[in-house]
Amino acid sequence: MNTTIRDSGRKDTTEIKAEGLLFQKGASVFLRFQEPDEEAGKTVQTIKIKNEEMSVIRKGAVTMNQRFIQGAETEGMYHSPYGPMEMITKTKEVYYNWNSTSKTGKLRLRYNLRLQGGNAGDYDMRVTIREVSERS
Repeated sequence: MNTTIRDSGRKDTTEIKAEGLLFQKGASVFLRFQEPDEEAGKTVQTIKIKNEEMSVIRKGAVTMNQRFIQGAETEGMYHSPYGPMEMITKTKEVYYNWNSTSKTGKLRLRYNLRLQGGNAGDYDMRVTIREVSERS
């Protein structure tokens, strides 16, 4: 997962590599993984994709449940060790593709984020998914 944040002329990119589960339940696809250990503790992230809508659910050291609907503005809450913050996102793009032949997929989410009423930047999250074989 690569996330690029652009804010006031600055650009910051973070990368997360993790093993997780990709599964389908009804018309929704889920990607669940544990974020790499941070100083604050463990956080499990679940991404739910359905049509042009995506939800990001984080539970643990950081708690968040935010819906992203292409072309729409949505509200949510972000809870960290520093307290709760109101989130408002304006989603520009929700994209998901899975190739069952190559067992690879791509996910992209682009949005503008406001935290506590202040602009927190434009986010571009890209996730590359590949199936790993079972370990013996």
